[in-house]
Amino acid sequence: MKYLILGYGVTGKSVENYLTNQNADYLIFDDLKENLNKVHHSKIFSEIHVMRKTVVDGSNTSGFQRTMLVAQGGHIEVEGKKVGVQSICLEEDAAKIIKD
Repeated sequence: MKYLILGYGVTGKSVENYLTNQNADYLIFDDLKENLNKVHHSKIFSEIHVMRKTVVDGSNTSGFQRTMLVAQGGHIEVEGKKVGVQSICLEEDAAKIIKD
Protein backbone atom coordinates (compact mmCIF):
# COMPACT_ATOMS: atom_id res chain seq x y z
CA MET A 1 0.00 0.00 0.00
CA LYS A 2 1.26 3.50 -0.86
CA TYR A 3 0.42 6.42 1.44
CA LEU A 4 -0.26 10.00 0.34
CA ILE A 5 0.64 13.13 2.34
CA LEU A 6 -1.25 16.09 0.86
CA GLY A 7 0.21 19.29 2.28
CA TYR A 8 3.01 19.16 4.76
CA GLY A 9 3.84 21.40 7.73
CA VAL A 10 4.46 19.97 11.21
CA THR A 11 1.78 17.26 10.93
CA GLY A 12 3.10 16.11 7.55
CA LYS A 13 6.62 15.85 8.96
CA SER A 14 5.34 13.68 11.83
CA VAL A 15 3.48 11.42 9.39
CA GLU A 16 6.56 11.23 7.15
CA ASN A 17 8.75 10.21 10.12
CA TYR A 18 6.23 7.53 11.13
CA LEU A 19 5.96 6.12 7.60
CA THR A 20 9.76 6.15 7.20
CA ASN A 21 10.15 4.22 10.47
CA GLN A 22 7.58 1.71 9.21
CA ASN A 23 9.47 1.35 5.89
CA ALA A 24 6.24 2.36 4.12
CA ASP A 25 5.99 3.66 0.58
CA TYR A 26 4.58 7.20 0.38
CA LEU A 27 4.22 10.28 -1.80
CA ILE A 28 4.25 13.93 -0.65
CA PHE A 29 2.27 16.63 -2.45
CA ASP A 30 3.18 19.93 -0.79
CA ASP A 31 1.92 22.52 -3.29
CA LEU A 32 -1.49 23.24 -1.73
CA LYS A 33 -2.90 25.42 -4.51
CA GLU A 34 -1.94 23.00 -7.29
CA ASN A 35 -3.28 19.95 -5.46
CA LEU A 36 -6.55 21.47 -4.27
CA ASN A 37 -7.35 22.10 -7.94
CA LYS A 38 -6.94 18.34 -8.51
CA VAL A 39 -9.42 17.23 -5.79
CA HIS A 40 -12.65 16.17 -7.50
CA HIS A 41 -16.21 15.87 -6.15
CA SER A 42 -15.39 17.27 -2.72
CA LYS A 43 -18.11 19.03 -0.70
CA ILE A 44 -16.78 22.49 0.19
CA PHE A 45 -18.49 23.93 3.26
CA SER A 46 -20.25 27.29 3.02
CA GLU A 47 -19.32 28.13 6.62
CA ILE A 48 -15.98 27.40 8.26
CA HIS A 49 -15.39 27.28 12.03
CA VAL A 50 -12.02 27.56 13.72
CA MET A 51 -11.09 24.73 16.10
CA ARG A 52 -8.19 24.84 18.55
CA LYS A 53 -5.76 22.07 19.43
CA THR A 54 -3.65 22.48 22.54
CA VAL A 55 0.10 22.57 21.86
CA VAL A 56 2.29 21.64 24.83
CA ASP A 57 5.71 21.32 23.18
CA GLY A 58 6.30 25.09 23.00
CA SER A 59 6.32 25.19 19.18
CA ASN A 60 3.44 27.68 19.13
CA THR A 61 3.64 30.62 21.52
CA SER A 62 -0.16 30.97 21.79
CA GLY A 63 -0.40 27.48 23.32
CA PHE A 64 -2.82 26.19 20.69
CA GLN A 65 -3.00 25.53 16.94
CA ARG A 66 -5.95 26.66 14.83
CA THR A 67 -7.50 24.13 12.44
CA MET A 68 -10.38 24.61 10.01
CA LEU A 69 -12.31 21.85 8.26
CA VAL A 70 -12.77 23.21 4.72
CA ALA A 71 -14.23 20.29 2.75
CA GLN A 72 -15.09 16.58 2.91
CA GLY A 73 -15.10 13.70 0.49
CA GLY A 74 -13.99 13.47 -3.10
CA HIS A 75 -10.88 11.99 -4.62
CA ILE A 76 -7.53 12.95 -6.15
CA GLU A 77 -5.78 11.16 -8.99
CA VAL A 78 -2.27 9.95 -8.13
CA GLU A 79 -0.21 8.00 -10.65
CA GLY A 80 -3.37 7.33 -12.68
CA LYS A 81 -5.37 5.94 -9.73
CA LYS A 82 -8.20 7.53 -7.74
CA VAL A 83 -7.38 8.04 -4.07
CA GLY A 84 -10.25 8.92 -1.72
CA VAL A 85 -10.05 12.14 0.29
CA GLN A 86 -11.69 12.01 3.71
CA SER A 87 -11.27 15.67 4.65
CA ILE A 88 -9.44 18.85 3.67
CA CYS A 89 -8.26 21.00 6.55
CA LEU A 90 -6.41 24.28 6.80
CA GLU A 91 -3.98 24.31 9.72
CA GLU A 92 -1.90 27.00 11.31
CA ASP A 93 1.76 26.11 11.39
CA ALA A 94 4.29 27.54 13.82
CA ALA A 95 6.63 29.95 12.06
CA LYS A 96 10.35 29.77 12.61
CA ILE A 97 13.38 31.64 11.35
CA ILE A 98 15.04 29.64 8.60
CA LYS A 99 17.92 32.00 7.91
CA ASP A 100 19.03 35.12 9.76
